[in-house]
Amino acid sequence: MRISESPLKEQILKNMKMTRTFHPVGQGAFYTERFYEGNKNIFNVVYDCGSSTKSQYLKNEINDAFKDGTEKAEIDILFVSHFHNDHVNGIEELARQYHIKQLAIPAPKLFHKDIILVDYLHNLCKTLDLDNFPNKFLEYCFAEDGNLEYFANTQIVPVDGKETPIHGILWEYLPFCDIHLSAKDFVEEFIKEFLFKSVYDGFNGHNFVILYDYFKKSKNIHVLKDFYHDYFKKHYRNDNYYSMTVLSKPIMEGLNDAICLYTGDFPARKESSLTNMRNYYATYWDKINILQAPHHGSRYDNPDSLYDKKRNYVISYGKDNQYRHPDGEVLLAIHFSESTLHAVNEEPGNKYQTEFNF
Repeated sequence: MRISESPLKEQILKNMKMTRTFHPVGQGAFYTERFYEGNKNIFNVVYDCGSSTKSQYLKNEINDAFKDGTEKAEIDILFVSHFHNDHVNGIEELARQYHIKQLAIPAPKLFHKDIILVDYLHNLCKTLDLDNFPNKFLEYCFAEDGNLEYFANTQIVPVDGKETPIHGILWEYLPFCDIHLSAKDFVEEFIKEFLFKSVYDGFNGHNFVILYDYFKKSKNIHVLKDFYHDYFKKHYRNDNYYSMTVLSKPIMEGLNDAICLYTGDFPARKESSLTNMRNYYATYWDKINILQAPHHGSRYDNPDSLYDKKRNYVISYGKDNQYRHPDGEVLLAIHFSESTLHAVNEEPGNKYQTEFNF
């Protein structure tokens, strides 16, 4: 039975809460979502982890981000928008302090003809039993429109003859990147680098790749950084072009205040890319309550048309950054949309944190 179709949704979300934090790390990005059942932290998500201006601030934020007790916390999913230093240079410290279970990184969208190749590779890995290769596909449920539904710590046990979900979170993460390259070429290059290092877990057929327990095998991000830089520099002048956005939203209705769009350095300067992103999220676009302004509020990637609704807009930037982000015209666009601006820089008091009780 799919949990999302269960009549027991209300039970699943009873006594649940989520804390979302845009951490003050200067010119960079470090965003976390922590899910709780009562006072017990049961699921953690991170989007990007880096800073180009205040490395010590970043280290302090990483150190404090998941401190609830003495046990080493787990990060269930780390999403990386792209591999520029100010978005990833804190990941080694993050991996040192916490167990990162799954790493989600951008990739060209695979079409049905490519999925055959992916299924073959995945089955080959299981046949070869590379370090007891895990079948993580079973943890995901893919909708026909290509969205990802992830059920965190979902377990069904019989109670008085009924099925009762325990520790279940009905939440969706919808990644998108506007890459128009041959997915087959990307897959071939990618598996040359990662398949037989036993960290490759599979292409989902849409916009991203999962690496499972990558940081158990490798304590650094440099291999991935080099691969993405070399691969995309062959095709794009600026490798911000592959930056992956992620929409975080509850599956249940009535929690629209919790819908958030993380944008990394998404190339919204390109009209077609912005249109494609909006079309991808069309069902939810008007419901997005929190939207991270792309590229630290750069005029380059923040056209006025992006600020078409009254929302909470977050700009992450360093106070003394050399690029003079955020741009004044971007601030004016947010002002004229009658929205609320949350400026997140290296000042501890300027973090933006929200809590949602279900």
